[in-house]
Amino acid sequence: MLGIRILKWTYSTFVDNNVLWVAQLQEKHPNFFSKLFKQQTPKYLWIGCSDSRVSANEIINLQPGEGFESFRMCENL
Repeated sequence: MLGIRILKWTYSTFVDNNVLWVAQLQEKHPNFFSKLFKQQTPKYLWIGCSDSRVSANEIINLQPGEGFESFRMCENL
């Protein structure tokens, strides 16, 4: 299996990465989470196919909570 890198992550790796992500995001955008908390009325519905490599928010250039994402619709039709 050339070219495949197997990561041996543990639960604490995910938690540590999440804590780091939160800290970096709060430093860059101090009101991000309070704004996100209040923003539960998205104006847009995005129906598309996406996977873990690129999120729908990246594709349509919206911040989390600005759009409602429904993915893998092709499997459900």
